[in-house]
Amino acid sequence: MKIINILICALLLIHSCTNKKIPDEIIIEGEVKNLPDGKVYLTEANAWQIPLDSTECIKGHFVFKIKTDSLFVPYMASISYPDSSSWSKIGRLIYSNDFLSSPDSPKFALSSFYLERGLTIIKDQQRAKLKTGPSMALTIQTAGKETEVMYKNQVTDFGWLGNIDSAKRLQRIAFFEREIKKYPSSYFLLQSVFDAKEQYSENEMENILSQFEKTNGKSKIILIN
Repeated sequence: MKIINILICALLLIHSCTNKKIPDEIIIEGEVKNLPDGKVYLTEANAWQIPLDSTECIKGHFVFKIKTDSLFVPYMASISYPDSSSWSKIGRLIYSNDFLSSPDSPKFALSSFYLERGLTIIKDQQRAKLKTGPSMALTIQTAGKETEVMYKNQVTDFGWLGNIDSAKRLQRIAFFEREIKKYPSSYFLLQSVFDAKEQYSENEMENILSQFEKTNGKSKIILIN
């Protein structure tokens, strides 16, 4: 299918240009006071019961250090830990979305972040606990912007079109294009479009993908004819 080929091409070209000037290591450091001693596990966000890596947590402190190669692509990840009080016996760290929540009212929260090269710091927040879990926030100190983009778009349903009428459809696509122009090399935005690919016409898909650019700003993604 032509649309799928276009998306694959887009992913490869974004990937090829975002590996050149960034660290080859991922470091995730946590300071979480109410986290029990023992193992903590790194997982994919949608497969949080399957560990990809583990490290020791001592007095709430843990560090993941992961070497990456040229094939690494950022993806949504979670951190979990053994929790006897949970029905699944697994607990997941919950992060306040400080891009959408006020300091005194942590209304929005997520249990995932984007795993990307560079440093990510997780620290406990000194404020009321979230209803969905421990009070903590993901402090963004990463080499890329994927977590920031994902958190800012937590409630936008980015990429989703559905069966809306033509006027609203054009407005929504215009919103997508404006957001892509802010973050033209974002995996999160491209993945969101890919997940809803069946809702787009071929022309709509080509127009949206043309907004993605390489990080050096010199060349745009090449679309497959």
